[in-house]
Amino acid sequence: MGACHSKKSKDKVVRSQTKRFSVTGKDFSDMIKGKVIEDYVIIKRLGTGGYGEVRLGRHKTTDEQMAVKTINLSTVTESQIDRILEEVKILRLLSHPNIIEVFDVYIDSKSLSIVTEYCRGGDLIDKINANNGIQENDAVVYMKQIVSAVKYCHSKGIVHRDLKPENILITKDPIIKVIDFGNAVHFTKGEVMQKCVGTPAYMAPELIKGKYDEKCDVWSLGITLYAMLSGSPPFVLSNEQEIYNRIKNNQINMTEGCWASVSEDAKDCVRKMLTKNPINRPTIDEIYQHKWLESCDESKISNTKN
Repeated sequence: MGACHSKKSKDKVVRSQTKRFSVTGKDFSDMIKGKVIEDYVIIKRLGTGGYGEVRLGRHKTTDEQMAVKTINLSTVTESQIDRILEEVKILRLLSHPNIIEVFDVYIDSKSLSIVTEYCRGGDLIDKINANNGIQENDAVVYMKQIVSAVKYCHSKGIVHRDLKPENILITKDPIIKVIDFGNAVHFTKGEVMQKCVGTPAYMAPELIKGKYDEKCDVWSLGITLYAMLSGSPPFVLSNEQEIYNRIKNNQINMTEGCWASVSEDAKDCVRKMLTKNPINRPTIDEIYQHKWLESCDESKISNTKN
């Protein structure tokens, strides 16, 4: 998700000396002017995220460990900065135990740094790939938390639009944290959205067609749950157009292989989330009340060592 720019586009690159940031600052009055290293000791590099590097930091006063994402302002455009700050703004509107929390935002002459919770357990896709799926007793615990987070988002008028295992982190407890709200937007009930965004294998049929509402998140969670229980999403192909065709036209098969050991309640939950017609698809509130999720017993999770 990084950005490269030709010499012709160089004049469009954000400069910290321009009026751009004084305008944006009105929306971020608590943005800290200064370097993140004034308050945090940087311990190590964790990886590369959208538009920047993510590092592990330790607060000098509290000793708490945090994730620090730093964006070099000379490599991003104004529209990209707008998108980053809009994501921060949305996250600051949300307060839920299963949604990543933003603590501080720093800006200096060269960079923008965003300090968030640090999740030690990696992401859900790593866990799926390591074990070729997730045991049902664990999957229901994870999905209950994810659905709770998305239910909360929808109640606040926020639709995520890019839910997938890579955007779900696990903390040590383990507690689920939904991340990456870069495609999230505000919506009103009954509003029809048109912009096609997200990850092809997890896109709802109506999102691909360009006429959708917040139920697109329910579909994405259905694909995520399918991947958790089987080891991979149902539509994985190198050709995006073929993925789109299968999403719109193919039915989900849960009759063979690993599905023989999956409970009927779990499969029913998947089927309901993957209802192709969004009019007939349950809302996130209805999914939260599904009997499979209501059976969730967090004491049964087998991987508490994470």
